[in-house]
Amino acid sequence: MNLLGNLDSQNSLEIMNIIKAISKEKLVILVTHENDLAKFYANRIIEIKDGKIEKDYINEHSNELDYQIENKFYLKDFQNTQSLKDDNININVFSDKKENIGLNIVVKHGNIYIESTIPKKIEIVDENSNIEFIDDNYRKIKKEEVEKYKFDFDDIINKNIKKKYTSIYNPITMFTNGFKNIMNFSVLKKILLLGFLVSAMFIAYSVSTIKATLNIKDEDFIKYNSNYLIVELPKVNVEDYSNYESKENIDYILPGNSIVSFNIKFDDFYQSSVLTDTITGSIASTSLVSEDNLIYGRMPQNEYELLIDKMTLDNVFKSDEAQILKMIGITKYEQFLERELTLNMNNINNFKIVGIVDLGSPSIYSDDSMFINIISLSNNVDEYGMYDMEVATTDYNQGENEQDAKIYDYNLFTDKIELKKGRAPENDYEVIVNISNKDSMPLNKELKILVNDKKLKVVGYYDSKYDINYYLANRNTVKYKTITEKSGFVISAQNSEDVLAEFRNLNLNIKNSYESAKEKYLVEQKETIKNNLTVSGIILIISLIEIFLIVRSSFLSRIKEIGILRAIGIKKKDIYKIFAGEIVAITTLTSVPGILLMSYILGKLSKITYLERLFIIDLNTILLSLIFIYAFNLLIGLLPVHRVVRKTPAQILSRHDI
Repeated sequence: MNLLGNLDSQNSLEIMNIIKAISKEKLVILVTHENDLAKFYANRIIEIKDGKIEKDYINEHSNELDYQIENKFYLKDFQNTQSLKDDNININVFSDKKENIGLNIVVKHGNIYIESTIPKKIEIVDENSNIEFIDDNYRKIKKEEVEKYKFDFDDIINKNIKKKYTSIYNPITMFTNGFKNIMNFSVLKKILLLGFLVSAMFIAYSVSTIKATLNIKDEDFIKYNSNYLIVELPKVNVEDYSNYESKENIDYILPGNSIVSFNIKFDDFYQSSVLTDTITGSIASTSLVSEDNLIYGRMPQNEYELLIDKMTLDNVFKSDEAQILKMIGITKYEQFLERELTLNMNNINNFKIVGIVDLGSPSIYSDDSMFINIISLSNNVDEYGMYDMEVATTDYNQGENEQDAKIYDYNLFTDKIELKKGRAPENDYEVIVNISNKDSMPLNKELKILVNDKKLKVVGYYDSKYDINYYLANRNTVKYKTITEKSGFVISAQNSEDVLAEFRNLNLNIKNSYESAKEKYLVEQKETIKNNLTVSGIILIISLIEIFLIVRSSFLSRIKEIGILRAIGIKKKDIYKIFAGEIVAITTLTSVPGILLMSYILGKLSKITYLERLFIIDLNTILLSLIFIYAFNLLIGLLPVHRVVRKTPAQILSRHDI
């Protein structure tokens, strides 16, 4: 830096003497256009022209410096001298040439008043003037005089003061300057900023979609009570089943997959009297529920009262009839209380929902005594609740040659039938039939119908005004038939790990229902998850590339500005602060509105039943999108800055692309 540019010759020499004294102990680099000063004081001279080094040599300087000090007048060097002397007057005039001088001098009260009679400037020289008259000849500065000059650099430094660089850019100035720079953008640049808004919208879309794809909830895959263990077998032997039931740590075993289906009517209004829906869930024991688990209603008081998990009702709200339910005002869980449920049989007592629980399983809780009856009447429902309507509407008046004859629990019909002859089916493999079948099905004779490879025996006839014409047996017989019709069974156990180990030692294919359902769901959804992640990833990458190109294009026009700032001594970290403030300002003005706009749009779309699983819009999603966009914009925006500021100011300013 040129320290002498605005100094007079006297101060220039003083500064040069100080610098020379300092250079005896410290390296001093001086940039100056004063060749004479450089050749007298410098030990080494580097001559630069147009940014290039022309010469670099050791200075063999002379021992004298011819450097006239402008404010020192050496009187003996003037060629013309005139004197006017009297007893009280002594006036001397010094000049380089003959000059016309006209002065009126008045001395009064100790003051001297001077008036020029010709147009000449008058300047008074006294102790306050920077002009000095020296009664001698001018002499060149000797090298010895400079060498004698002393300057103790340490004496003027306060060692108690800690050196600290203070930046002129703080967070407030960073952001305010960033916003000001944006306001000064050209119209074209302002239009390009729309690219940030569009890219931010796509980024919010991608983040929302990816989060929704990876956010696998229990209700997405749980089909069974989460406490159950599933044993998969092609066929179950009744004797083995009974042995399994008696094992330690087992609460109960259910044949099949435990999934049952009830019909429910919504006849609150005349217009909805024909509206029927299906409630499907995993049947479980009310013994697994306590009053603390209730969120609405009460605990059951008889075997026909049920509890429903709210996850099961969530599936109803998501069914095809969900919109109709909303239209008739059914939108809350508690509105299902006291509603009746029916099975695939018209002539038995209806069940009733008396309580709603929240145990995180799509379950329907029943008294243990009703398990077999409920399962046997719902045996056409799979784990997804799919319902075979053709089977459901089959006439149950079966002939004795039918191996798939429908057999029901005698206890379900005691108030609907009247025993006419014989006795009730008290023992296993005994049935009673409608009296209209007495000729084809003789009393105390075996039928061709097999249950557990044993023939059923007719032990009585009944009559009914309800047009009932079914095979009625005791509960065990119905249980045996249900066991042999199902493939596998589910277990409710006190200690699942012990039971898993025990049954695996028996070479049975047993799985935790939760883990099994989740694994199966992930396999089924693998391709969907892969496709969603791929599409979202591509959109995200395109958006980020667009941001990078916009930032890079804007930055290229600013390289000269960086070079100038570096040339005048601005530190690298301040350059980063300048551009960081601008990037944050751009992101705040463009990307943030883009993310909020897309979040609003996706929030509306996610309320549509068929689209709700495609997006997740919540505060965390918005914050994640904002953090991502700010971090990426800062990274991409400051990366080219880093590449430039690591160069010297001369290298930056010499670039040909600015």
